[in-house]
Amino acid sequence: MTKAAIEAVLTGVINSHKHEALSKQLVENGYYRFHDGFLIQWGHPSDNQDTYGVQTIYFPHSFVDTSYSILTTADSSYQTYYVGRTICNKSAGSFKVSANQKNKERFFWIAVGKG
Repeated sequence: MTKAAIEAVLTGVINSHKHEALSKQLVENGYYRFHDGFLIQWGHPSDNQDTYGVQTIYFPHSFVDTSYSILTTADSSYQTYYVGRTICNKSAGSFKVSANQKNKERFFWIAVGKG
């Protein structure tokens, strides 16, 4: 999924609930929280992998539990190179992303759930 596609999905959801926002931060690493508890968060973190190719992402706001969903996609100039990410160690306030190789490319993420 490209940055434009993620932005289009977010814009559609946000526009359909314009008057329901409890709080929001519409920036590159932001969130949108609705009155009913629905929470959308997203980001484009800098590379900060450890020696094993793992990076911890901290949410702007914690979810109530780990039943949220996460989608990641690489931000890469490689067109014939696999730059996948694996989600691991989910908690209410963070998750870890493991690169399949130490490739150092940035990525986009989006998480949705109850906040």
